[in-house]
Amino acid sequence: MIKYFFLIISVLYLTSCASYFKRKDCESTNWFQYGESVALEGRRLTGDQFINECEQADADIDETAADQGFKSGMAKYCLPDVVFQTGKNGHFFNTEMCVGENIKSLQLRHRDGVTEYCQRGNAYGAGAKGKPYNKICPAALEAQFLPEFNRGRKRYLSTLVAENQRQISKLNSEVNKLEGELRYKKAEFQGYQYSNSTDERIINRMNELSREMNNIERELSSKKSESSRLQSKNSQLQVEIVQLDN
Repeated sequence: MIKYFFLIISVLYLTSCASYFKRKDCESTNWFQYGESVALEGRRLTGDQFINECEQADADIDETAADQGFKSGMAKYCLPDVVFQTGKNGHFFNTEMCVGENIKSLQLRHRDGVTEYCQRGNAYGAGAKGKPYNKICPAALEAQFLPEFNRGRKRYLSTLVAENQRQISKLNSEVNKLEGELRYKKAEFQGYQYSNSTDERIINRMNELSREMNNIERELSSKKSESSRLQSKNSQLQVEIVQLDN
């Protein structure tokens, strides 16, 4: 029963840590820029995943700034040159964002941009930027585009795996160091416990050690959680790399 109790406490603590970091991430966001970027991607703020995550973390969201940014992005999204660039960047064009505009003309501009994006000479660089292929290229261009795109994406994924592995190694080194500190402090604490001393200085030292051990255990839990997350992420990336080879 005690084991399950501590398991529940650990889960709640890790959840609390994740919420804390997500909240910090949300509250450091420039919400005007974020709202504008959402519009320029042809999306709506309603149902946005990042905003939903921020709401779940009880973060302060500047909804006014996000809405103003979205409107700014909307004013640009349907401009012919922006529509062309949307296609050239390999993104789909959301015609529902352009009510009252000359949709057919904008679709032609988007198609011209997509044609430039889907050229074989652009494929490797597009893949190396990190975004997965979204099947936007017409069949006539895809046959030559996709192998080079996959080669670029494989390089991107391999670089990401290596960077994650470096971070994992750093975290594991920090964990080992913290575990050594924790063992040392526990040994000192237990030594005072066995002495049954009523000396005020020793009692104060025991209280200090208790706080230090709690801080170390929290830091250990956070670093182990991050290391585990990166290991899981690397496993997913390795699977995709193998799939790109097939």
